[in-house]
Amino acid sequence: QNIIQYDDQDLELVKKEAASRVSYKGGWLLRYAEDSQTQVSVVEVGILGEMAYAFHYGIPRDRRVLPNGIGDGGVDLFLDGLKIDVKATDRDTGNLLLKKRPNGSDYLALAIIDKDKCTVRLTGMVSSVKFIETCKTQDFGHGETFFIEQGNLDQILPSQGRLF
Repeated sequence: QNIIQYDDQDLELVKKEAASRVSYKGGWLLRYAEDSQTQVSVVEVGILGEMAYAFHYGIPRDRRVLPNGIGDGGVDLFLDGLKIDVKATDRDTGNLLLKKRPNGSDYLALAIIDKDKCTVRLTGMVSSVKFIETCKTQDFGHGETFFIEQGNLDQILPSQGRLF
């Protein structure tokens, strides 16, 4: 398994970035935040996932936030010409969820965050084409959601020869 450890210093950076993203986006995340999580903590989970994959591959993250609260355009990382959209959850059994079909990324990646252990598990990836062909739909309480279960993800792309 690919486990990335983070520390308090990393978490402070994540909290600052999450706070700035939420203030920039306004109320965009309100409809996605669950009762037990604030807007900022939802964004923190996502940023931790992005950071872990970027660290694994030794590449920078795309930190752009597009205007009008529309997020990042579905691309978090660029790896050898491939566009990757990272999704993260703090549920150990969580699945790769999307509110709409992928339209900007070549791959989707899932990260599982364990805040108690300060770890991120790089769970798996799937090509956007395979996601579209095999995803299921369900309403998890926020409208129709497209998803693939963890067990149906492919292994993450190797970090061939990358230094980190």
